[in-house]
Parts: sequence; structure tokens; C-alpha cells
Amino acid sequence: MVSSNNAQQAWQRAQAALALQLTASEYDTLVGPCRFFSYEDGELKLLVPNSVARDLLGNRLRPWLKEHLAQLLGEYVDVHLILDTAVPDAAVPATPLELLAAQPHPAEEQAGSLSAGDNRLNPAYTFDSLVIGPHNSLVCAAAKQIVNLEASHFASLFIYANTGLGKTHLLHAIGHLAQALQARVCLCSSEQFTNDLVASLRHRKGSADAMERFRRRYREVDLLLIDDLQFLANKAKTQEELFHTFAALYAAGKKVVLTSDAPPSQLHGLEQRLQSRFEGGLVVDIEAPDSETRLAILEAKTRLFGYDLTLDLLQPIACQTYVNVRELEGVLHRLNLIQRQQNGDLSLPQVEQHIESLAPEQEPVEPELMLKVISDNYGIRVEDLVGTARNRNTSRARQTAMYLLHRDLKLTLKATGRLLGGRDHKTISHGIRQMQQRLAGEPQLVRDIMEVRSRLQSTVATQDWT
Repeated sequence: MVSSNNAQQAWQRAQAALALQLTASEYDTLVGPCRFFSYEDGELKLLVPNSVARDLLGNRLRPWLKEHLAQLLGEYVDVHLILDTAVPDAAVPATPLELLAAQPHPAEEQAGSLSAGDNRLNPAYTFDSLVIGPHNSLVCAAAKQIVNLEASHFASLFIYANTGLGKTHLLHAIGHLAQALQARVCLCSSEQFTNDLVASLRHRKGSADAMERFRRRYREVDLLLIDDLQFLANKAKTQEELFHTFAALYAAGKKVVLTSDAPPSQLHGLEQRLQSRFEGGLVVDIEAPDSETRLAILEAKTRLFGYDLTLDLLQPIACQTYVNVRELEGVLHRLNLIQRQQNGDLSLPQVEQHIESLAPEQEPVEPELMLKVISDNYGIRVEDLVGTARNRNTSRARQTAMYLLHRDLKLTLKATGRLLGGRDHKTISHGIRQMQQRLAGEPQLVRDIMEVRSRLQSTVATQDWT
């Protein structure tokens, strides 16, 4: 159970993050006057000075705060803003910038004090909370192997993927697992590594051993984890120090895990010797999750956020070609808001209507290609699909075609009927209504639709590369 003290510390960290994201005037208006009041049963209460600040903070920052605090505390958090009129004045806490300034600079810290607090491992980012599927099973296996320092046969693990596919989550999960095995862990972003190096160089004149402390911090560890390596592009001095850090760890039999948005060979501005070092280890990517994994991710996120979205409401979201986990989370937040505004009443047609406008832009699909993919999925010929065959399997395939041609490709009822053997618009309209009714109560049909969409997009993507 999260204590009030831990919740207050999380609020201070959230303040510090907002201080770096907002302008000074925005921060002073929205965040500065707010004070922590209490935390109980996942409900964090903040005191705000007036109704204007309450409304502005609630409209602009409350969703961000809920998600950020949930990540820091490892549980769903609801944020309540209450006016500070009935509460006696208390000592004004230090501002987040003062809190940051009071913290020892990384370059000034003593070596050997690395702990979970120093590394700021996110308690929500563990292997237990990571949904593993075909898209990331290989990289997860490699991640768990490198934590076993003695058994691992590779000195470094380089993980690359597009934004929002779980690189940072996996990096923190590795850190948690390594610390559970009593390993000395240092986790940082490439920006933090650079900033620590610059600070150490600046302290050289006043403190002769500042650079030595920096090197001990990053080299006297069992496992070094660096996030977002792509931001070291064209930073010659930082790359030189990283090269020597990597070499020192390699010589000592220690391990390094790095993440990036591209493989080493495609990182522009990366020195050849670093590229060679990274490619000498294991290089693995995280792929976009398939529809089944997207559904599993949605279920896990729904539990994490405490949302009341049932499986039948989640399935249409997974049908969409979202490739970014953050996009999936964004859809969940929007639907939860709509559901709350409607007093818990959210129907499947409403979900489909809403996510249609949120779905990422997809490659154009020819109607004939859709008919071919649907036929293949149901194991029939296109001639049977558009013909007069009335067996159960062919009829299901034909109704699927009616639904997807009209809904996904935006064909008129008349155009859809023309493609399906000259059927009239009344037949098409009736078939689509039947599909909508069945989708509300037949999970297998939803999975069939998901499979057709997934195959269709894969086919289009393959054609684009040929």
C-alpha cells in the first residue's frame, strides 16, 4: 500500500517535471500555488488557492498528472482538486526547482551509493506488468539472460524500436530484475549521461577528482542501462567518454544495455568505433504488436488505470492498426472520459464511432484486395464470395465483406452491392445491420474482423516494399 509520504514525494517529482515542461508564468499560475493535502485509497488531494486555478489545472493538467503519478506509484491514481479556503496556512514547501537544486549533483555523488532511488527505477515498469507477445518475446528473453551476469554470453544488448513500443519499460524492468539479484545497477538517459559529463568537466578546476567520481559512478557497476542513445548523435566528447566507459565495463566482465529508435548501423552521427562495439553484442528490435497482443495490452492497461471497460468494448480498439502503446492508452483515456460523462453508459457502436476518428491514417486499400484477403481468411474463392453460394461459411464471409467494404473503405451501399455480385442496397444494408448486432455478442466474429484487418494491412505493407 502506498503511504502518504510516498505520494507526497511523487507529487514533488511531478512538480519538478512540470517545472521543466511549462513556461515560468504557466507554472506559477497552475502548479506553484498547489499543495499536497492527503493520499488515501488511490485518491490524491491537492489544495488550490482559487477556483480559477482549480479549473485551469483540472482542464489542462489533471489527465497528465493521473497518468504520471500512476507510473510513479505503481497503482491507479485519481487526482482531486479542492479549494484552500478551509485549511489553515501551513509552511510553504520548497518549490520543485529548489528541491532539485538541493539534491547533490550526480558528478558530486560518491561512488558505491547506487540504489533504486538513485536510479529512479519506475515501480510500474517491471516484467510482471509488461505484456509479452510475438512482437517482443525475443528481446524479453535476451533481457532476462543478460541480467544473469555469469551465464550471459554477450556483453551488451542493444534494443531498438519506434516510439511508444516499450523500450523504456523494458529497460526499467531489467534494472528491477538485476537489483533483485543484488547487482549494482546504474540507469540513465543519454541526456543525463551527457549532463553529468559536462558538470564533471566544469568542476575540474575546483575539484580535481570530479571526473574520477563521474567515471566511478558509471564504471563501478555490474550493469549499465542507457536510454535513448540516438540523442548522443554528433556529441563527440560524450561519445568518446561512452566508448571508454563501455571498454572499461567490457574488460571487467560487466554488462551494458542500450535503447534507441534505430539500429546502430542507422544512427547518423554515431562514431564508427561505437557502432562496431554495439554490433559486437546482441542487437534486437521490438516490433509493433499484433491485434491479439494489442487486446492483451488494452486489458492490462484497463486494470492498471481502474477503468470499467469490458472486453467487448476493447476488441474494436484492438482491431485498429495502432502500433504505439501510448496511442492505445490515449484511446482508453478518452473512452473512459466519455463513459463517465454518460454515467457509465457506453455502447459498442459509440466506441466504434469514436475510435474511427482516432485511428491512424492507413495505406489506401483496393476493394478487390479486400475481397481476396477475406476469401483467403475464410478459405473460399473470390468467385464464391461474390456468387450465389449460401453455405454458412460463405455467408459469414460475404457479410464480413459487406461490413468492411462499407465501414472501412467508405463505399456506398450501392457500390458495395455492385462489387458483391450486383446485390441491391437493401440486401447490403440488412447484412451490415446483422453484422453490427452479431459483433456485440460474438467474440469470435470480432476476432475474425481483427484478423482480416491485420492481414490486409500486412499485405498492403508488403506490396509497398516490393
